[in-house]
Amino acid sequence: MVGGVLQISPNNLIVSIVDDELDITELLRDAICDSIDGVSVVTFNDPKIALEHFEDNKQDYALVVSDLRMPSINGLELLKRIKSSSPNARTILMSLQFRI
Repeated sequence: MVGGVLQISPNNLIVSIVDDELDITELLRDAICDSIDGVSVVTFNDPKIALEHFEDNKQDYALVVSDLRMPSINGLELLKRIKSSSPNARTILMSLQFRI
């Protein structure tokens, strides 16, 4: 298991979930895996590693879902870097906080 990669099928697009809380990444991974065929879900609890994975595999990415509040790189900065590298990348920024 590399990062949060469970298994990447060569024909699948990648959906990445980035959150510093393991239980959140597992919950979202399970929901996506149970609902959508044709995607490989990877999870990361470290946004720096997630960014490296994206850079190495951006041609295969369908979506990056990121939490807003994380240590080292916050979610907004992570998604800005992803968009800078790949302007057409699809991204979702989420927060479980009531105040932003």
